[in-house]
Formats: sequence, structure tokens, C-alpha cells
Amino acid sequence: MKTIKRLPIFLSAIILCILFIFSSCKRKKIIEVDPEFAKYIEAYTSGVVSKKSTIRIQLATDAAATHTVNENIKEELFNFSPAVEGKAFWVDARTIEFKPTKDLDIDKLYEVEFKLSKVLSVPKKFKEFRFNVQTFKPSFQISDNGLRSLGKETMMLTGEIVTADVEESKKIENILSASMSASNL
Repeated sequence: MKTIKRLPIFLSAIILCILFIFSSCKRKKIIEVDPEFAKYIEAYTSGVVSKKSTIRIQLATDAAATHTVNENIKEELFNFSPAVEGKAFWVDARTIEFKPTKDLDIDKLYEVEFKLSKVLSVPKKFKEFRFNVQTFKPSFQISDNGLRSLGKETMMLTGEIVTADVEESKKIENILSASMSASNL
């Protein structure tokens, strides 16, 4: 009888393990950048960034390829997951910038692959440079400075709204409303 009672527990544990494996496969993983890339890449966009951000790679040495500053690069140097449309261009002899066509999705982890071997002569191990960027999760904080009298019958309330990322004025205006005696102000 003890084996009959343990069988459902054992099956439940197996099902939970299978569900965990499938759910973890769908999540994107944080990419650990090999420190040896520092020989070739001096700096790059990383961490939590604005939805309006560009993605930059600054090489440790001048690129081997001949290029024109601020001219679109025709060759595909960047791959994103999830996909991002945009254009890459040279900022200077060592810096390449990818400018997305539209804002990045909010609160999203992106995997970025930069094809380093197309701009520098590198060993096969360093052919592609992979890293992550994460966009801000939308949030805001409101602080008020209190009511001030502007006369016998007029009061003014001032304050400040601070957002985690750049936002459109119309969206911010929809966050607050004021009313007095059932009348909208």
C-alpha cells in the first residue's frame, strides 16, 4: 500500500520537473560575456537602457575596413532576438552604432549578436560578440509641493512626475486628473 500512495507523489514530481524544463527553455538567458573580448571590444551598450537607446560597440583598435562616418553600413553586423529593425553606421574609426527604426519594446530582454569578424581580423572564437540589453519597465513617481494660495479664492497645486524612461507628454497627461466638488478641473 505504501507504494501506491508514493506513486502519485512520484508522478507529480516528474510532471513538475518537465513543466519547469519547458518553461525555463522559453525564457531568455543573461549572456555572460567572455572577458577575453576586451582585446577587441573596449566598450558596448549593456544593462538596462531606454526604449529610445541606440546600441553601440566601441572597438579596442581602428577597424580594418574602410568606412565613411555617418554613412549607413550595408552589411548586416547586428542580429537581435527578439528582432529589431534599424540601421548601423560608423560614428568614428572605432565606434559602430545601431539605431532602431522605432522604439525598443518596453520591459524586454534583448539578445544582441555583433559580427565582430566582419570589421576586425579575429580568431574564430571571437567571430561573434553576444551580449544583452534590457529596456526599462514603465513606472513613475509623483511628488506634490502642496497647495499654495494665489488669492482669496484661488489655490494652486504643483508637483512633479518622474518616469523611469522617456514618455510622450500625452501619456503623462493621462496619468493625473483633478476634481473638486464633483467637477473636473
